Amino acid sequence: MRMRFSQEELAEIIAFRQSRERAWHARFMICTTVISNVDSTLSSFTEDVEKEEVEAFKAYLRLAIANSAAADSPSAPSNIPIVTAG
Repeated sequence: MRMRFSQEELAEIIAFRQSRERAWHARFMICTTVISNVDSTLSSFTEDVEKEEVEAFKAYLRLAIANSAAADSPSAPSNIPIVTAG
């Protein structure tokens, strides 16, 4: 069975898909920029312990960014617990 769409329905479908594609492209560019900046910033840590921490942080951050980029729609930011010494 073949579905038939009116001109208005087709225009809506195309506009919706174009909007989603633009949103995906924006998320991709944001993620690429963040990863590049993080890599650049963290490259100054050279001690062995620092390198281990940097690699763990980068792995966590890449996973979070990949999950965010793969999402169909942007979600609300996660609550990140703040721990203070005191």
